[in-house]
Amino acid sequence: MASRCGKFQTIIEMMVVPKVLEDQPNAQMKPESIKVPTGLTLADPTFYKKRGVEILLGARIFSQILGPRCTKLETGPTFQESALGWLVGGLVSTHIKPKATLAVVSVKVENHDERDDEHHDELDCLFKQFWNHDAVSATNSNSNECEDHFRINTTVGSDGKFIVRIPMNGEPELLGLSYQQAKRRLLSLERRLIMNPDLYEEYREFLREYLELGHMKLISPNDLAKVQYFIPHSCVIKAESTSTKLRVVFDASAKTSNNRSLNDLQRCGPVIQRDLFDLLLDFRCHDKVVTADIAKMYRQINVHDDDTWMQCILWRAQTNEEIQAYRLTTVTYGEAASSFLACRALYQTTS
Repeated sequence: MASRCGKFQTIIEMMVVPKVLEDQPNAQMKPESIKVPTGLTLADPTFYKKRGVEILLGARIFSQILGPRCTKLETGPTFQESALGWLVGGLVSTHIKPKATLAVVSVKVENHDERDDEHHDELDCLFKQFWNHDAVSATNSNSNECEDHFRINTTVGSDGKFIVRIPMNGEPELLGLSYQQAKRRLLSLERRLIMNPDLYEEYREFLREYLELGHMKLISPNDLAKVQYFIPHSCVIKAESTSTKLRVVFDASAKTSNNRSLNDLQRCGPVIQRDLFDLLLDFRCHDKVVTADIAKMYRQINVHDDDTWMQCILWRAQTNEEIQAYRLTTVTYGEAASSFLACRALYQTTS
């Protein structure tokens, strides 16, 4: 890549794609409305014309070409010195809001590899996310209600763990009968597990640990009338996992006798964690990074005792034993509100 009006040149690796971004600027400008200071050699003399973006430079190159001088007009854009010539950027009209500040340069790319169309589409999507990643989405009433619900109803137990209430958009009494469906699903699960003894033992061990850690509690026959919903459960296998290869998952979307499920009555809550794309951009800022995993993240958060009657399961370790009912005492994977509750609790811990 070489400057068209100076001695600067450098070798860079480029990825060739059919299209980088939409045409820029996003509106046609009148050249006579912009007073360019005299004596400036512009990197792009026709910057006011709406055209396609030719290349997108990374921060490494951009920091190399920036010069020390900068001129800001009282009303108009800013002119920044660079090795490619003077760059023009900023707001040029109260009625025009540019999507990006760009400089047009001469570029020569040799020996590039062709990319398939699917990869092109992915890159185009990533570039669009890059330009929009700072955009703030409108806050909806559901977000406000879930946030208020968390702040008002969340407490800290004697063990230092959060105790949360499940945000609902309907009363649990609206749920129909769920015992028979949960029982049928358990019997079907047993028939499949019998065919794989090793998997069956892992399943038993998973729920045995659940019980030993106090993440589920046996329901006495006298308290069965308090149960508001039975959640069917199954398992997923992740052979490449270094921690838990088998995970028991709970189906809170299973319909009851009146065609309603627990998830139908829960508020999902807003997404408060940062996008993965934003996090990847942060990796450009440091030479070394550290990542960590929170063990049993959902199960580090306790659910208020009154709400545990909405998240009950049926289980027995052996097929010749009597089926027993248990209630889950922690935030449970598979419920609509669980992701928000877990992430909101994490945010509360680190803020």
